[in-house]
Amino acid sequence: MTLKYTTSNKSKVDVADRYLKPYGIQVERQKVDLIEIQSDSVEEVSVYKVKQAYDRVKQQLIVNDAQWSFEALNGFPGLYMKYVNDWLTPKNFTDLMEDQKNKTVIYKEAITFTNGKITKTFTETIKGRFLGEKRGSGLPPVCLVSLRNDGKSIAESWELGIDPVDKHRVWEEFAEWYEQNNNKKLVPGTD
Repeated sequence: MTLKYTTSNKSKVDVADRYLKPYGIQVERQKVDLIEIQSDSVEEVSVYKVKQAYDRVKQQLIVNDAQWSFEALNGFPGLYMKYVNDWLTPKNFTDLMEDQKNKTVIYKEAITFTNGKITKTFTETIKGRFLGEKRGSGLPPVCLVSLRNDGKSIAESWELGIDPVDKHRVWEEFAEWYEQNNNKKLVPGTD
């Protein structure tokens, strides 16, 4: 079973592959320029994007969105991390968090599937922490935040070829649902 994954981030595809291959699901990266609506709901953004992508690709596919909330910064940047990455450097984030005692970062991820008839979203919320120093290279959250128990940054995890999260429950939930519905032919348009 092959499934299009609308993303420009190869590391995201690597994570998806790690979880979906055991279920016999192959993902194929599909680059599509999408409009990202302004919303406080990662689910709403994900659904909007998957429908746009389907209108262009006309094949079953998934999109993946994330919301980053730094508790000490009153939830900033939320769903606007994509834009904030263009404005702030890792050093800017370090300066913002320097005097903050609360280093908790809440990461909420949404995976949304559609085949043009059925649209389904899976979400997961993970508590991470701000590391206070740049570890690895990349955008601010990638090199400054750990979502793992061992404290490795997301960038360090990617560089080592390991999942930046100890366990991506959301990918397994999606894979189980997809496998079950594909096998029962309840998901029209699947391989």
